[in-house]
Amino acid sequence: MINQIKSIIGDLETNNIDTLVMAKVNLQNLYSGYDQSGVDAPEWVIDGINTLSREIDSRNRAALQVNLKKLEASHEALAPAGEKRKKMADQIKTLKAKLQ
Repeated sequence: MINQIKSIIGDLETNNIDTLVMAKVNLQNLYSGYDQSGVDAPEWVIDGINTLSREIDSRNRAALQVNLKKLEASHEALAPAGEKRKKMADQIKTLKAKLQ
């Protein structure tokens, strides 16, 4: 399992978000196990958690930006439809808040 996690960290681009999240959770559990045992966690565990966190955050942000662009385009097209426009404006506001 450790070799699998190291492999995932070494090849982030070819792994999907589910695999990255699974690897991060496993590393966090491993870190917790070291901590509970009173043993210093290896540097690669800490680095791996940080690397996976950054990659997951980056992918999530990219997905939010794609969604925002779609909503903004649809929002513009729906200009005359007042109620739909208001609802979509609220969604855009929510996504922009998440991206800040």
